[in-house]
Amino acid sequence: MTAVIVDETDWLEHVGPAFVSRYVRERQGQTFSANDLWAAGLPHPPDRRRLNTVLGELARKGLIERTAVKVPSHRGNSHPIRLWRAVGSE
Repeated sequence: MTAVIVDETDWLEHVGPAFVSRYVRERQGQTFSANDLWAAGLPHPPDRRRLNTVLGELARKGLIERTAVKVPSHRGNSHPIRLWRAVGSE
């Protein structure tokens, strides 16, 4: 499957937040990682680190919360990545 890449500004303002918000609403109380979002079909921004921007904004809004748990990434260098918990809805 080929990853869909969209314009960075459009991704940060529309695509990323809409996709992640919908994902979170469908999984209240469950934990998830960036790997789960990519596997669910989240379109790729030009710089994948932009997902952290979206997750941080949703955490500030109270839709998700950071957990203390980190798991190995299944992408790239297998570095540990944070698990988040879906806790609210917009």
